[in-house]
Amino acid sequence: MAIREGIYRVLGIIAPVNERLGRLRLNLIPANFLLMVAFGALAVVSWNSVGKVLASRRPPEPQTVETLIGKTRFAQGYVAVRGRLMEDSRLAFAQEGAAGKLALADYTWVPLVDEATGKAVLVQFAAGHEAAADGGAITVEGILRPVNPVVARQLKETKYVHAGVPIARGFMIIAGRQPGNLQGPIVTGTVFAAVALGLAWAMVRRNVIFMPTASALSGGHAGLLDTASSEPLLVSGTLSLDGKTRRFFTNMPAVMQRAETGETALLSYIETSSTVYGIKTKQHAGVWTLLIRPGSITEVQSGYVFWGLKKMRAMRFGYVSAISGNAERAVVASHAPAAFAGQPC
Repeated sequence: MAIREGIYRVLGIIAPVNERLGRLRLNLIPANFLLMVAFGALAVVSWNSVGKVLASRRPPEPQTVETLIGKTRFAQGYVAVRGRLMEDSRLAFAQEGAAGKLALADYTWVPLVDEATGKAVLVQFAAGHEAAADGGAITVEGILRPVNPVVARQLKETKYVHAGVPIARGFMIIAGRQPGNLQGPIVTGTVFAAVALGLAWAMVRRNVIFMPTASALSGGHAGLLDTASSEPLLVSGTLSLDGKTRRFFTNMPAVMQRAETGETALLSYIETSSTVYGIKTKQHAGVWTLLIRPGSITEVQSGYVFWGLKKMRAMRFGYVSAISGNAERAVVASHAPAAFAGQPC
């Protein structure tokens, strides 16, 4: 229940943003739709990065040190290199790193020697690395990186010869390191996808984020909204202006009244306008009405509406419009629990 409500709360935060952006047009395209597409594209890029990282982590084919040195020009790639570690000739430094940086003392560098040619490449291990049991040939897996600058300066003084063995200048192997970072693209891909789906859901639901707490009552609920209430209400549904102009509104402040002919009316004073390239083309202002035919309310469902950071008691129901004669649906919400006294929730 907590997870479910958490999802609805997030959707409730997205809905007002989506509703506001939906009023803007960029080259006649709603801004909320463009934002959804942008987040969807970012999600695809992030998850594509995850796929590339996973593909690059496939076990590499083992190769000799001589082959690695002969064919590698740039310090990049995930490799498996076979050779003999010169554990007795490891390089280590007692120098500590600057604040917030790794200390040189945390690492050690061991030459990995090609048994046929005697050439070597440095392998960076953690300082606590244990030597191979027999000192024989082993295969080291890791990622290629430029030689540590401090190590490179020391090797430069000996013309890149250490313990009588020539050392490759351009790169070293960081043992055990795999290419790419999965955590970053997974997190960003999930967030971008969640926002895109949230915007899509809000658009499909017309920004009405209603969380039901009980099954719809198949027999309807004849008493719902039959009595005029003085409690403040928010209505989401299709409202009419002067019985002609009709439009769907979300969470508009409304009052409830009974018409002389028996219909239940939800009344809201709303000002609306439409602009194209900054030029106002339409404007409507006045009392918009949702008029319910007497006895037509069906499928009443209790729950909550989420809007921004607000959580409000609400009822969702079907009805027959006294203006159009069509079967429609609406949601009425209120901050005041007394507005739905006696209703299941």
